[in-house]
Amino acid sequence: MLTAVGVLAIAGTGAAWSGCGSDDAEEAVDDAQQQAEDVGEDVQEQVDEAQQQAEDVQEDVQEQVDEASENADQAVEDAQEQAEQALDEAQQQLDEAQGN
Repeated sequence: MLTAVGVLAIAGTGAAWSGCGSDDAEEAVDDAQQQAEDVGEDVQEQVDEAQQQAEDVQEDVQEQVDEASENADQAVEDAQEQAEQALDEAQQQLDEAQGN
């Protein structure tokens, strides 16, 4: 963007030096303005693309976090079921050993 401003300034200086109002000077200023606009548009496109990539990465990370959380919840649930089964089996063996 600063380059475009510099080009515009140089073109403006050239226009003043070559005589204000001449067709060549106006064309140089117009060209410089167009280049500045083009650079601004290119920069904006790059910013938009980078922002979209950042949003995509954020969505991917959130999906991974959600999946990891679901897996952790399932692991806890499975461990609780196994612990309850082991407790029931131990109680059953104790009852059998006591003759109940």
